[in-house]
Amino acid sequence: EQKRRREDEQKRRREDEQKRRREEYLQDKQLFADQRIPHGGAKLSVENVQELLQNHPANTDLGAALVRLRDALEAVARRQEERAAEASLLESVSIPDGGAKLSPANVARLPQLLQDHGSDTALGAALRRISMNAAEAAAKAEARAKRAELLARVNVHLVAGKRLSADEVQRRLVLENRHAGTEIGDALASVRKDTERQRERRE
Repeated sequence: EQKRRREDEQKRRREDEQKRRREEYLQDKQLFADQRIPHGGAKLSVENVQELLQNHPANTDLGAALVRLRDALEAVARRQEERAAEASLLESVSIPDGGAKLSPANVARLPQLLQDHGSDTALGAALRRISMNAAEAAAKAEARAKRAELLARVNVHLVAGKRLSADEVQRRLVLENRHAGTEIGDALASVRKDTERQRERRE
């Protein structure tokens, strides 16, 4: 119960932070639109942003938004460089595409590769990262399969891209209340929250 409360609290904090960043992004996007800067500034280079900062100091609303944009663009560039370097290292042990789509054969090779290359090398760190990603993907797939099996017991089936009718939304809410505190209730609640997050993203 303590673990579950801790996980719920961590999840709530993550969601609050995501909401805060989303609101900040929308405010910044509007500031950029007012200055005729399209796409929320995503098409600008770091150099373009630096030039704009010369006319809009960081202590103004637009300047602060430009600083955040510059930091985000620099972070993206760093990640791209790091991923390219990792992809080159992984290619040296016959793992293509930076480990983005591991074949079952390569998943099976990972423990031995980790043992061979150690965790204190750049290659070892890259192997550890994709191993963790593979384990996380497997866990998520297992969780999705279990959730689908629980939902099927109450005749709830998930269809990607399908809009729910008002009657189906109401039926699911009734089921969620009826099964509150059970695995089925938790599965229904998680689906509802996923749907709400998708709607917020679309909006």
